[in-house]
Amino acid sequence: MGKRKKKNKAKNHASLPQEKHQHISNIENLIIYGLIFSVFFIFSLSVNNHFALPKLIPIALLTSFLLGTVFYKAHIKEINLEIPLKILIPLLCLLLWWSVGTSQAINLQTALMGQVGRYNGMYTHLLMVILFFVMAHLQLTHAQLKILKRVLYISTVLLCVHAISQYFDHDLILNAKQTRPLATIGNPVALGIILIMIFPFALIDVVNKDASHNKLLSIGLLLTILATLFITGSRGPWLGLITSLIVLNNFYWQAIIKNKKIVINLFLVIILIMAPVLYFLFDWNSLLQRLSLDNSIKQRLMYFSTAFDIIKDNPVFGTGFESFRLVYPEYRPIEDVLIAGRDTTPTMVHNDYLQFALDNGILALLFFIAFVSSALFLIYKSIKENNKYRPFLIAVIASITGYLTQSLSGWLETPSFFLFWFMLGLGVAVALSNREVEPKPGVRVAHQLFAIAGILFLLFYVTQLNQFYNYEKTARKMFGYHLGGSAKTVDEYIRTLNRIAPNEAFYQDKIGGIYLDRLARGKSDNNYNYRQAHKHFMQAQTLNPYNVYIRLNLMIADSIALSKGVIEVPSEITLTNINEVEKRDPNNPTVYETRAKLYRAMREPVKQALDLVKVKQLLKKS
Repeated sequence: MGKRKKKNKAKNHASLPQEKHQHISNIENLIIYGLIFSVFFIFSLSVNNHFALPKLIPIALLTSFLLGTVFYKAHIKEINLEIPLKILIPLLCLLLWWSVGTSQAINLQTALMGQVGRYNGMYTHLLMVILFFVMAHLQLTHAQLKILKRVLYISTVLLCVHAISQYFDHDLILNAKQTRPLATIGNPVALGIILIMIFPFALIDVVNKDASHNKLLSIGLLLTILATLFITGSRGPWLGLITSLIVLNNFYWQAIIKNKKIVINLFLVIILIMAPVLYFLFDWNSLLQRLSLDNSIKQRLMYFSTAFDIIKDNPVFGTGFESFRLVYPEYRPIEDVLIAGRDTTPTMVHNDYLQFALDNGILALLFFIAFVSSALFLIYKSIKENNKYRPFLIAVIASITGYLTQSLSGWLETPSFFLFWFMLGLGVAVALSNREVEPKPGVRVAHQLFAIAGILFLLFYVTQLNQFYNYEKTARKMFGYHLGGSAKTVDEYIRTLNRIAPNEAFYQDKIGGIYLDRLARGKSDNNYNYRQAHKHFMQAQTLNPYNVYIRLNLMIADSIALSKGVIEVPSEITLTNINEVEKRDPNNPTVYETRAKLYRAMREPVKQALDLVKVKQLLKKS
């Protein structure tokens, strides 16, 4: 009896970790579904930028919860996966180079958080790396993957329906017609990227004869994705889709030959349904104009050329995350006005690879390519080993390849950037699912330490994001009341924003802009408005000396103050900026127009005339 009891006790003890692991897996699944919901659907109309910031907060918070499950599984010795060193080494090198490059950035504030409204700084990149890490450690069953795909499909259909409703001016969520619909993603290009990354999974479900589901539903999903992709008017995602199809063809060409009838019928169904829908419902003129090789191609080629020039001057560590907008004016080509338009300063290169090299140097780009290539090779190798998840892994490779192709003309947006890292991590996890190992004790300790450090960082990042959310809400209300004419209420929000964001150049510049507008209108105390405008512009310039438009705002404030008799001579900082703005943005007509107004207020007609001549010369050359 005693021996039998001991055996039963041993059995119960052996089954305990498995039960715990199943319990933690259920929690992981719920968190993953929450991540998908956050990325696809969360937005906020209470901030100026409705999409990136509201999505990043729950993404960071939920990812920290996933890290908690990694810590717990390491504690109960239920981690049976090890990410190969071939993937980890280039990823660690990339992280190291990001850290060094960020410390050398031209503006640390921008490099860490990114441009306001976009938030693609180092913190967001670290978030995505952590997301990859936790996704790569998931141990999903076939049933769990099936449910995950279903969640992605349903979310995609809802996105498509919303986008189409926007296109036809029936949007009940954002209440706005969009000629290029963005749904709840925030950008038509990012929406298109998400669609092409889901497309391979649905197409494989149609082609794969072993798939046990209603193929008509998958065909319907494919048609919905294609129709929505068409009305986004985005070229890059179409290139990505073509690449995905080529990848799928390489894996499935034998199945296609064997099932010619299925493929031909599918093609005919798409043509018969899509043709009349596209012909009768959509505005062909505007859509074809968008899809044609219009002036935006010249604009992007100009940005590529400028990015090359910047990289040549900063090949090792780059200029810092999302710094293109800050450094572009110094390299602005003469033809910029003609191609891009007056005062167009891009926030991104429109090529992710050039952006990587520009932000953190050429080595950062090489480390990124090595990391992604290693992950894809692992997935490809697993497919060749006849992994039981072969169709899913093929779809992952096609999805990632499509993303990497569109990156040649695309840019980082939170939803599409998230889906890339999400899919890559998921692909690695599934590829490793048939290679369970018994990690050494030191590896488990490393997982626990990484999880603790990651959780602490993510909680810190959530507080930072929450602060910016408060900044954005306050700034939106401030501008709303300013336009409505309620000066007293505006002053309250100015005080609040100045109190909570004293060290944020973007918001100090915006506060200065309100006082500058009041000074120009002359409806209240000109002396007070000038002093406040000058004070906030000065603070903004100190925090971000690379933003040439802040310097121009200081010159405008002094021009108006001189003309109104508020001051007799320009401030010292404005006298310094007279020459500095020309160095920082030599091919921008606005620089010389602004300076000419200052010279007119200073009663220096010769210098004013010379600047106006410079404006004409630039416009003529462009």
